[in-house]
Amino acid sequence: MDILQFYYNNLYHNICSKNDSDSLKIIKCFEYVSNKIKPPGHFIKTKGLDPVEILEKGYGSCDQQSNLLITILEKGGFPGKLLFLYDNDSLSLHSICEIKIDNRNGSKFCRKQ
Repeated sequence: MDILQFYYNNLYHNICSKNDSDSLKIIKCFEYVSNKIKPPGHFIKTKGLDPVEILEKGYGSCDQQSNLLITILEKGGFPGKLLFLYDNDSLSLHSICEIKIDNRNGSKFCRKQ
C-alpha cells in the first residue's frame, strides 16, 4: 500500500466506526467533506489539485469535492463514480457522485453551491 492509499484508508477509519451501518458511514463521509471543503471563490484556481491538496487548502469545486468523497468511500468498500450534469447547451454546470451500496447504484449526493 503506498503512502496516499494509507492516508485515505486512515482518513476513512477516523471518520467511520466499524459498528456504523453502511448508510451511516456514507453520511459521515459526506458530512466530513461538506464541512471540511468549501466552494472556491471566483478568483481561486483549483484546477489540477488532487484530493490531498483539496483537504489541505479547504476548498474545491463540486467535482473535486465529489472526487474526494469517492476516494474516501472507496477505502470502505463503497465504489463510486463522478457524474456531470449538463444543460441544454451541453455545458457541464455541476457534478455529483454516485456511490454503490450493496452493488446497487442510486445513492447520489449533491452539495449545492
